[in-house]
Amino acid sequence: MNTSRLFARVGRLPESFFEQQTNLPNNLTNNLLNFLTEYKMTIKRKHAGFTLVELVVVIAIIGILAAVALPRFTNLQTQARVAKANGLLGSVRAAAATTKAAAMVAAVSCSTATGTTIPIEGTNVALNYCFPQALGVTTDGILFAANINAANDGVTLGTGSAGAAGGSVVTIQVNGASSLANCAVSYTSPTGANLAPVISATTTGC
Repeated sequence: MNTSRLFARVGRLPESFFEQQTNLPNNLTNNLLNFLTEYKMTIKRKHAGFTLVELVVVIAIIGILAAVALPRFTNLQTQARVAKANGLLGSVRAAAATTKAAAMVAAVSCSTATGTTIPIEGTNVALNYCFPQALGVTTDGILFAANINAANDGVTLGTGSAGAAGGSVVTIQVNGASSLANCAVSYTSPTGANLAPVISATTTGC
């Protein structure tokens, strides 16, 4: 049996592959067996999985990426809540100004603390000195005028100091914040004629 056929039978490879190995001595069995053994080991290495070192390197890279990406992701969430609080602040300010303008056009007495209203989208909104009252309901007052809905907008309403009297306070807190009280918009109704409501936002706890 010649060299190519020997390799073909033992190594299960085409004879043409071994016919190209012209540098192999045909009369040295040990060299032939060594070559075949080395070839089989090469084939096994090609089909082997990841080494321990490779796995450790991959895990290290994943850990580094996680350490860099997670803080940025958390920061993005904070920035989103801050932006939401600022958006609510703008909505409340716009609603208060629009209500005051509508009341003045309708010749509502802006020297009256309570008892006056202005129709907004079919609802008579209660006023304090021509500005929306700081009521704790979304069907009247500043929350209705600003079209704020706790369920749809993802906010919590702080209504402990809300009411019809001037100087009452209602807060709109952004859900998901680390401190709801410090990620909120506050509306305080005016306490006298020619005075504006106090509207502010706190974002230190977003």
